[in-house]
Amino acid sequence: MKNTVAILIAIVLSVAFLSSCSDSDSQTEAVQQTTPGQTASASAQHGSETTRALFEAYDINGSIRSSNEWIGKQPVVINFWGTWCPPCRREIPDLIRLYDEYRYQGVEILGVAIKDNAQQVTGYSKQAGMQWVMMVANKDILTEYQIASVPTTIFYDRQGNQVLRLKGLRSYEELKQGFEAIAGS
Repeated sequence: MKNTVAILIAIVLSVAFLSSCSDSDSQTEAVQQTTPGQTASASAQHGSETTRALFEAYDINGSIRSSNEWIGKQPVVINFWGTWCPPCRREIPDLIRLYDEYRYQGVEILGVAIKDNAQQVTGYSKQAGMQWVMMVANKDILTEYQIASVPTTIFYDRQGNQVLRLKGLRSYEELKQGFEAIAGS
């Protein structure tokens, strides 16, 4: 009986874990244009610019960082991911390649790790060759951005307008379309 309960608990936990990291949730959302400092939901509700940061989080060096350091100043890609997430890991080589292609056009990537700590992110990002800004997500970020699964990648143009949101594992070509959409902005 105890073995049956343990097996059922293990199955439930496995399903919950896999559903939080799903490459079957590949969706592209048309995004309402927003102003710097707003999410699409905030823009729809208030319709006016606000000076609050989209989010604040600790980077992997332990410093608190604000997304306003980048958003509204240059094209930005926010990639929500996890070191534990197989689809995220499969997407990383394409993000590295695209970052190498677009960073000289001013595009910055902010990696926001979900369900990880700074030590895990530091080790994995160094090993993988991820040279962009890495932060560790808190509960507020997940709620504000309505992140239900990873990877989720959001593209902002130079003015801070959210241009595209991609949910789930994406190919190099699909990600490149987002980079192209914001690089010339």
